[in-house]
Amino acid sequence: MARPVIISLLWQPFARVGVELAARHGFDIACEYTLSESLRSEFERLGRRWLVLGQGELASDSESARLDGAVRVEEAAHVLRDHFTGAIDGKPQGARAVEAILDTANRRLPLALHLVNVLERVREKERVAAVVLNESEALTGKTAALWAKRHGIPVFLVSHAVGLGTPYTVTADFHADFMTFAGERGMEPYLDVGFPRERMIVTGSPAWDGFPALLTRRNDLRARLRAEVNAQANAPIVVFATTWNAKLTALRDADVYEASLRAFLSACAVLQRRGVSVHPLIKDRPPNADFAREAVERIAAEVGCTMTISFGFGDLASVVIGADVLVAHDSGAIVEAMMAGVPAVNLWMPASWFSGPAFGAEDAIPCVQHGNAEGLADVLQQLLTNAQIRQDVLRNQAARLPYFQIANDGNSAVRCAQAIAQRLMPPVDTAPANGSTRHVWDDVTRPAERLTPASLDLVAIIAKPPQRVLTIGAASTGAAVQERYSGATVITLTLSEALDLSTCGIERGSVDLVMLADVLQKMYDPWSFLERLKPFLCDEAVLLASVPNLRTIDTITNVLAGRWEYALDGLLDITNLRFFTRKSIGELFEQTGYRITRLQRALDERLPAQALAEGATCNIDTAKFSLKNVTAGNYEEIRTLCYYVEAVVEDVTASTD
Repeated sequence: MARPVIISLLWQPFARVGVELAARHGFDIACEYTLSESLRSEFERLGRRWLVLGQGELASDSESARLDGAVRVEEAAHVLRDHFTGAIDGKPQGARAVEAILDTANRRLPLALHLVNVLERVREKERVAAVVLNESEALTGKTAALWAKRHGIPVFLVSHAVGLGTPYTVTADFHADFMTFAGERGMEPYLDVGFPRERMIVTGSPAWDGFPALLTRRNDLRARLRAEVNAQANAPIVVFATTWNAKLTALRDADVYEASLRAFLSACAVLQRRGVSVHPLIKDRPPNADFAREAVERIAAEVGCTMTISFGFGDLASVVIGADVLVAHDSGAIVEAMMAGVPAVNLWMPASWFSGPAFGAEDAIPCVQHGNAEGLADVLQQLLTNAQIRQDVLRNQAARLPYFQIANDGNSAVRCAQAIAQRLMPPVDTAPANGSTRHVWDDVTRPAERLTPASLDLVAIIAKPPQRVLTIGAASTGAAVQERYSGATVITLTLSEALDLSTCGIERGSVDLVMLADVLQKMYDPWSFLERLKPFLCDEAVLLASVPNLRTIDTITNVLAGRWEYALDGLLDITNLRFFTRKSIGELFEQTGYRITRLQRALDERLPAQALAEGATCNIDTAKFSLKNVTAGNYEEIRTLCYYVEAVVEDVTASTD
């Protein structure tokens, strides 16, 4: 029997989710587009299928859908015109509304019917396990979601935005069964309008998985951007990321595009009058291309900005990474700036008053009202000329980033696919097409290549700029540290190299920061390693480590069900040798001569926060078991997926023996 198929209507920046669902979890995928040649070869090697909707056996006749739509619209036209275009007191009623409805139906109904026909074709030939979407409110997503619900097929929405504004009318009716979000912030608007908390999962945004790799090329991207816009050597690039009026909610501002542009260009005019040299770059959206240049030129002339202004309609991430400052209005571009280590400023527009603030005082994003050109110019000038203010803003933004994007580590697609797969029945017949059997333990033979990209959350909690850094494991950790602290010396070792530090050319007493991102659990003897590490640390050295927590709901559930199943990632990654709880993490560091100075948690968002009074307890009830009289401390540990540890050597004298 063929494997279950997941219908993916994810946009191409999210395609990796489908790839991970196939490669790691054994599903076949039916999607709207083809894969690259390399990924197609990988699929064939694994015995997975990537089916293209509307092609081959899944083809559907678009002409029949068009004719069917025309017939249905004509039938509706008779009813609407008969009932809603009569006259009252001699005055015609509803004629314009009826014609508008019919015009929309003529344009949209054939498309919806064609999609339904394609989906039905898949259901006729395959076992459909789920439908995965980026949106469930516009035509394609809503049609697919309603079709799936009619057939009892679960619908997953992978949120394509950070979710900064309250959606209100656009989500009056929910069409998804589960939603994944970039960070906790994205869930808040949906909680406000009633979507169940237990059906929301924080995974990070798969569209941002390419950021860590881009950040390693910052210097090249900056040089390329400056050359493209022909920026003068002394002119920092200030990017304005435009918005658009999507008309998806009643709480829209028809003037937001031009009003926000005017606010930015007015501030540029103020800077020009002050003699502050900047190079404005308008990073616009493709839907605005037809009118963008004319609008910018007209508004710039009206506010007296005669600077050379550049335009861009392509990749936002590369532009943000190459910028010196970014300005936007309630936009995910601001979160991209936080990820890129670029200071961002938010414009507070009139709509911000009734759709809810996108950024609060705790988010480290300077906010300026759109009519305050002098105020916006002040903020931009400080960020461009005052190194201390700029550094403070960047440090605070980095600390706040996980609230918006849970981890800037390139693994969001992996987490997203895992969240979806965990909520579905496991596929049958996971053997490759060539008849051979592949097991998860096959990857034990190449542990160096199997090291998953490190959790870059550790970089965000570095308290002060380091001088000499030692990172163990994935190279992405060292690259991220080097990118953020360009003056630091960074040494990156593999796990095998770290077994004997004395042969690695590291001077005793020279290292002031050690980064152990998801590696202690992969060591046969992490206790001895921590002891051997101490002589190489200076007196003020800090050690940062991320360690998965064994004591979680998933682990308890699986053990009670008799399962201890190794995987390609996560707590039961096949390369993990040691397992820890909060208590044993403390013992690991205490017994090896370290003192934990800070402990942070990555939380399992499926368990709600509990504000328990001192001495109070709660119960945890699942479908399989109940935990009674759980204390506040134990509840927080069960909610914790991973601990982020900051530690120092307890006995400095002992560390130099």
